Amino acid sequence: MAFHELKTQITALVSRDQLEEAVRLLAGHYDGQEKAAAIAHISGRLAALNQGLAKGLIGFPEYYQARNQLRASILELVREEGEEARKNGAGGKVDASGQYQASLARVAVLLILFQEQGAGLAITSIHQASKIKGRKYVVAALQEMEANGWVEKNKSGKINHWRLTEEGRKLAGEFNSSLRAVLGLA
Repeated sequence: MAFHELKTQITALVSRDQLEEAVRLLAGHYDGQEKAAAIAHISGRLAALNQGLAKGLIGFPEYYQARNQLRASILELVREEGEEARKNGAGGKVDASGQYQASLARVAVLLILFQEQGAGLAITSIHQASKIKGRKYVVAALQEMEANGWVEKNKSGKINHWRLTEEGRKLAGEFNSSLRAVLGLA
């Protein structure tokens, strides 16, 4: 189910005070994902509230106040998901230009660092050599490469210098060969 359909259903269920059904729908949507824990927390709190009311441990005012808080939590979760979907281009027009810029930055950074044989390059130097308009794409590429173990950063004073690890150098060599072949430079 597309996110906008899920959001519509969840909003309708919450407005009809069918929180249990809204939580079941969300649990199915987020099964195995990071937000599943938040859904489980809401579900557990909802079950405890219902039991507390049934056993006479809490009164109606506390019960409805707690349900209102859970209602707000469910709607906030859906709102956050909507924001993430918009940022990632899901559920609407995909930012193809941004995706191409990010892909270009990945390849450019990899190949620029492949040519570097010294202690590494600062982000400013990599950005200038890449000729990519958005510095954020270069920074994101370096962060992604670091998370995958393809680059390492060494601090020299206040400046970080980036260089390829052995695994990154191997990957860059493969990309370099492929790119040269595609461009007819092999």
